[in-house]
Amino acid sequence: MNHIGKKGQGPNEHLYLLNFFLNTERPVIYIEDLKKILEYDFYGNHIRTIQTPELDHTTLINLSYVGDETFVGSIFNDGKNDYKYCLFNHDGEIVRCFPNYVFFDRDKPRVSTYDRSLEPFRVENQLFLKDYVNDTLYVLENHHMEPAYIFGLGEYSYPIDYLETFDTRNPFPLNSFIFGTGLGIVGTPEFFFYKIRVPDSFSRPKTKLRYNHLLNEFRPDDSDVYGIYHIEQKTSRHIKNLKRY
Repeated sequence: MNHIGKKGQGPNEHLYLLNFFLNTERPVIYIEDLKKILEYDFYGNHIRTIQTPELDHTTLINLSYVGDETFVGSIFNDGKNDYKYCLFNHDGEIVRCFPNYVFFDRDKPRVSTYDRSLEPFRVENQLFLKDYVNDTLYVLENHHMEPAYIFGLGEYSYPIDYLETFDTRNPFPLNSFIFGTGLGIVGTPEFFFYKIRVPDSFSRPKTKLRYNHLLNEFRPDDSDVYGIYHIEQKTSRHIKNLKRY
């Protein structure tokens, strides 16, 4: 219906469209770019540019609108972070930070996908936050972050020692459940929908080979399944990977 934003390095343009999200109080859309947020109305008119703040020399990412001209973002976890999530205002000033609960000692300076968080998602007036390796799904309300759900993965949880020796040739532990990129988690008042990697020790239907860019080889495309969690009944159901054409 309308064009929102324009790619480029000039004023009011975005170089990388890392993410986009909505204002829940008025018809405004935000485009997350490197170190900034571009705000537009639904007709594509640029309203303002908000500078994304840094914490521990790292720019906040995976942003979302909280309310009352406030945003939330997260930072990559290097194993020693004091904080994981921060609130900041439309002037780009950090107003509150929330603790990091996952600590480790990495053998070499490096960054992995699993140091970051899933994209925040909203269900009605609640905003939910989760990072990859923490087993807790948090809810953010009235500028307070509280545990809402815990994924009891037991022996199939993401092993902390794997974060210490992460290697791109072996990008994930084979016997752990891992919430996947792309879909992550989304929700409705009745259900949570999520994508999760199944441990290799679980039986799976045979699928065709797909090229894995990290490993530079073809591997079976059978490790990811889609889950549905019924909030009221507190039950989960996993379905087979969807066919891709």
